[in-house]
Amino acid sequence: MAVAPNGPVAEFFVDGDALTSGGETASLPRHFTLTRATSGATEYVSGQVTYRMLSDRGPSLVLEPMLVHIAPGGRREEAYAHAGEEFAYVVTGELLYEVDDVEHRLRPGDSVHLRSSVPHSMYNDTDQVTTVVSVVTTPQHRSLRENRSDRGLVELAVTAAVDTCW
Repeated sequence: MAVAPNGPVAEFFVDGDALTSGGETASLPRHFTLTRATSGATEYVSGQVTYRMLSDRGPSLVLEPMLVHIAPGGRREEAYAHAGEEFAYVVTGELLYEVDDVEHRLRPGDSVHLRSSVPHSMYNDTDQVTTVVSVVTTPQHRSLRENRSDRGLVELAVTAAVDTCW
C-alpha cells in the first residue's frame, strides 16, 4: 500500500508497452492506453466507496473510467459540485443518486449522465454492495484523486490482483 500520487493516475504507471501481432513489444502512442486484465488495478478508497481505475489515463486523454463499489449503508456524503462531466451505469445492486436536490433510485441497467457542476452525490441504502461503471472528466485533466483531495478526503492507493472478488 502507498499514498496516492500527486498527479493523474496514469503518470504513476509509465508502462505504455503493447505486443505487436508478431509478439514483440511496441511502445504505445500518447493518445492511446491499453489495460490488460492481468495488469492489476489501482484503487482509491474513500469511506464506503472504492474506486477501481479501469485505465491508466494517458497524458493527452480526458476520460477517467472506473469501477465503483459502494458498500451498504455507511455515511451519506454531502452533495458536491465540480467542473467536468460524470456518467454512471449500475451493474449490480441499487443506489440513490441525488442530482440537484432530487433523489433518483438506480437499479442494474440504469445510468445517469450529468454536468458535474450540478450538486450530486450517491448513497447505497440497501444491504448489498452496489457496483457501478463510472466515467468522469475533470478540469484541466485533473484526476479523481486530486478532486477528492480538494474536499479533504484521505485516500489510499492500492494495487489489487485482477482476480479480486467483490
